[in-house]
Amino acid sequence: MGSNAKRKQLAGLALGWCVALPSHALVLSASFAPATPTIVDANVVSLPPIPDSELLPLSVTLGAGTITAVSIAIDLFKCGGDPTAQGYPLGGPANVDDDCTGLAAGPASAREIVLRLQGPGSLGTVSLVEPDIYFPDGPDPGRRIVLTFDDGAGLIDGTDFATGSFAPQTPFAGPTGMFDGKSADGQWSLLVGDDTIDSPLGIVSYTLNVTVLDQTPGQAPEPATLALLGLGLAGLGALRRRRAA
Repeated sequence: MGSNAKRKQLAGLALGWCVALPSHALVLSASFAPATPTIVDANVVSLPPIPDSELLPLSVTLGAGTITAVSIAIDLFKCGGDPTAQGYPLGGPANVDDDCTGLAAGPASAREIVLRLQGPGSLGTVSLVEPDIYFPDGPDPGRRIVLTFDDGAGLIDGTDFATGSFAPQTPFAGPTGMFDGKSADGQWSLLVGDDTIDSPLGIVSYTLNVTVLDQTPGQAPEPATLALLGLGLAGLGALRRRRAA
């Protein structure tokens, strides 16, 4: 191979290494964690009632970045039904873990739950749980679980209201995702509903994680990438020196 061909080959490699500088990803994280659980039901007497036909927005704010992935973990519980009282006790639960104070140990009606994630501005809304996705009457009233929603998991098996990782009903990101390639900047809301009276739904907290491309100006390349780029440039310099000699 002649010197001109070698020079072109090394120049191409050096350019390739420049173009291949890795895109740095950042995870933007925000949590909603009130001092007491947020209770959703039309018959709440200890807090302003949330009509079952409406969705309550529980909001957090994230910074800028182009979205590549989204996940959300929700800590929640469902109280049991009491057809005679149909309400939530004044003062709220003394212990939301295994005990919804003052309510009967009747069915917790997980089938009533509505959970959706709304992006900022006009970004759209992804469905997490809709009425009748959970079709048994359980779980045990007051039992706390954590539902994590991530595109890489499988869809909910509606026969079991239990802690686990599940795919949203519509994707967050990817080729058909609602949020893919959009800006994360702004207010995000977990929309919470309970579509029938009785058996209140409690949201203890949630954490939203959004992976974005790092848009920090002057982001330094990784050391290994710099080393490869340096080798390419050194090779170009050696060819130039030999040609000058």
